[in-house]
Amino acid sequence: MNEQLDNAAVNFIKDTQVTLNNHEARIELSELFKYYKCDFKLQGKIEDYIKKYMSEQDRKNIEESKKVSLIFRDYNWDINN
Repeated sequence: MNEQLDNAAVNFIKDTQVTLNNHEARIELSELFKYYKCDFKLQGKIEDYIKKYMSEQDRKNIEESKKVSLIFRDYNWDINN
């Protein structure tokens, strides 16, 4: 079950839901991360959670940035109906 959840997280994050703008050191991610932030902050910051599912280069860019901004993209809640 945990492996299936990890695979789903990898696919969700790699599916353009999370992007890193290297010049501005910002991560754009789904509004779901904001809405369920308590679930994702169990391991520290939201960026700590998503880093483990990102590419090695994106992780390196985040870690080398002095400031990381999170930008939450609108989520289409209608798809759940």
